[in-house]
Amino acid sequence: MAKGDTTPPERAALSGRIKRAALALGTVAVLIGGALGIRSLTVNASNPAYAALSPDSVPAIIRSGQYLGPHNPSARLTIELSVTPNNAAELDAELASLYDPHSSNYQHWLSAHDYEARYGPTPAQRHQLDAFMQSYGLQPTHDDVSPFLARYAGTTAQVERAFRVQINDYRLKGQTGFANATVPQVPVNLLGLVRGIVGLDNLTRRHPLYRVRPRIAYVCPPPNAHWGGGPANNAGGSCDVGGGLTPKQIRGIYDLNPIYHSNNGGGQTIGVYELSNWSYADVKHYESQYGIPNVPFSFQNIDGGPTIDHSGAIEVELDVELQLAVAPGIKQLVVYDAPNDGNGPTDEYAAIAHADAVTALSTSWGICESLTTPGQRYAEMNAFMQMAAQGQSVFAAAGDTGAYDCLGQGIPQANWPEVDDPAGNPYVTAVGGTSFFADGFNPGNSTTPTYPAGKEYVWNDFNNCSTQPFPINGTEQYCYFGAGGGGPSRLWEMPSWQYGHGVISSYTQSGRYCSPTGTYRCREVPDVSIDADALTGYSIYCTDPLDEGICTGTPGWNMIGGTSAGAPLWAAMAALAADYHHRRLGLFSPQLYSMFRLPDAYTKYYHDMIRSTTESYTPPGSSTTETATVSTNGYFPQTWNYDMATGIGTPDFSNVAIGM
Repeated sequence: MAKGDTTPPERAALSGRIKRAALALGTVAVLIGGALGIRSLTVNASNPAYAALSPDSVPAIIRSGQYLGPHNPSARLTIELSVTPNNAAELDAELASLYDPHSSNYQHWLSAHDYEARYGPTPAQRHQLDAFMQSYGLQPTHDDVSPFLARYAGTTAQVERAFRVQINDYRLKGQTGFANATVPQVPVNLLGLVRGIVGLDNLTRRHPLYRVRPRIAYVCPPPNAHWGGGPANNAGGSCDVGGGLTPKQIRGIYDLNPIYHSNNGGGQTIGVYELSNWSYADVKHYESQYGIPNVPFSFQNIDGGPTIDHSGAIEVELDVELQLAVAPGIKQLVVYDAPNDGNGPTDEYAAIAHADAVTALSTSWGICESLTTPGQRYAEMNAFMQMAAQGQSVFAAAGDTGAYDCLGQGIPQANWPEVDDPAGNPYVTAVGGTSFFADGFNPGNSTTPTYPAGKEYVWNDFNNCSTQPFPINGTEQYCYFGAGGGGPSRLWEMPSWQYGHGVISSYTQSGRYCSPTGTYRCREVPDVSIDADALTGYSIYCTDPLDEGICTGTPGWNMIGGTSAGAPLWAAMAALAADYHHRRLGLFSPQLYSMFRLPDAYTKYYHDMIRSTTESYTPPGSSTTETATVSTNGYFPQTWNYDMATGIGTPDFSNVAIGM
């Protein structure tokens, strides 16, 4: 255990003071506008027995959709009530003690059974919920994925009457679906029990956070034509789309070998959070190519799984293959998979917490915070708090569009600084992105590369990710090459463990930025980083013919990046650390920041991203060489110590693992 200053300057509880105004006690439903087809409700919305939930319970995504009409009143819906944990003060105190090295309760993790018995709803509370729902004809389904998500089924008309809400159909990006156009209401006597409602829309979807190497002339000539030791794939024509870091190169550059050779994850079970089908045969090919043993898999489909959807196969295979690259000796790899709409994304997190099976979990599917609803994000919060209490380590990709996580999602906030959900949640460790592109570092086919000091910096190739468009082949693009996600959360207050040099800066936000009534500072993202640039990415194998185009357009070996790569790498490292210490290590962030505050933080544990770099390129058809200075993720600069472009920095993995 690395010993450092573990006393937070302002607050003692691990959980801090997260946003507590999710259930605003108002009775006026906030309407978006006539273009959304809002009609008069048959029940008086000012009924004093009811109170409206938070105004942002109306999905922001419908603002960019086309109204089609009311949803079929006879259509069947499955909705879930996100239940508030009982004994909140006791839960805060318990979480604080579990992460306090000076407490006798330090790392005495709870089982799922004990956690749910202490903090889950009582039989009387569940009966109260059932009685209310059944009074409107909505029936419990008796297949809840977690005690904290009470599931009911009924018709659209029954749901609308129960919650004084209006549900419409919309067309969005070529797909049709439904969403609530008004703020749902609940009986006043349930406000303390119901945190939010999940399942009132099926339009809010997560997107995978990977990046594929662009096949553009000025990023292809030597020395970048074939970067890293991965197999070649000439399907890209003048651009070799193969290459990328191999497992041995990852271990060498980020100093995994000392701990890897003493233990490589044996006895640990790790998991990936997914929302797409994929090809198991591709992963077996990856194992064969790199001499990885036949790792046992477990396939856990939530809500029936993603059925025939393979649109994100490359994401699943990236996550799985990179976990195997770092921790091939694990006891088991669990692939959790759910439909990417409606209840599926939140049900999956709840099911993972309830199962309590994995030591570490990576999630590389995200959505900008403004597109989440209270029901979704508080269901996630319940799951992440439970996993933290159970000693499970969760790592989330911080996003691939720099400071602008809503970019390209068709909402007014697209050009505002915004972070990704769930990376902004204080109970996960957010993993940002760096790059090796500018300075000519290329490990080639070396199996023993070491960290190239001074050649890693913030990922934002050619400064392409900003509020200004970047010209690509005569077309203006935004964030075409990607950039590491980061910035202040608009939802969550800064947890107690997030402090140290650089954390508080002129870019820090507080108060109403992340909480309507709070006076505390806002959570900052990312916590840590690792190489995520698709131009200096990872060797990944995918041939799934039903993928959205990556695996079919250039089947076989591809060089893939994105913060999607960082989350599984960190989760696999967590498995090595747990194996080394012979115990679960829980939420990594408190100890990562504790090591960050040590005098030898940047000589032993981390690499600091502090310098600008100048990148040159010649656009196709032009004789003029352009230059760009890269020093930010589009808005937030890389600086000494912590910054919201790269977090603490990138790891010396063995020292971090041993120091946990």
